Amino acid sequence: MPDKGIRGKDIPERCEDEEPEYSYPGGCVNPRTEHLVVTCLLGEKRGITLKRLRRELDDLDPAWIDESIESLERAGVVFVSDTTIHGTPAVQRLDDLDAISI
Repeated sequence: MPDKGIRGKDIPERCEDEEPEYSYPGGCVNPRTEHLVVTCLLGEKRGITLKRLRRELDDLDPAWIDESIESLERAGVVFVSDTTIHGTPAVQRLDDLDAISI
């Protein structure tokens, strides 16, 4: 049975071919999914809607995306406004400086 995330959503169990997860109080997060979420935000000055993000990452379980967004928000990497995810000013500045490489 899958674990519950911090908002009560099921967190899928890790597949054998995925990178290791790390735990936080209330759940676990896949670093690969976090990386993909941040990658989708780069260059988006007005953020990206959750609907568009899920469409771009349609091969991933939406629960993984949600947990990654929540983890990145707790870490101060992103912030969420309504249904739009934004990179923080620090992330946007690093992107402007080409300091984040993919």
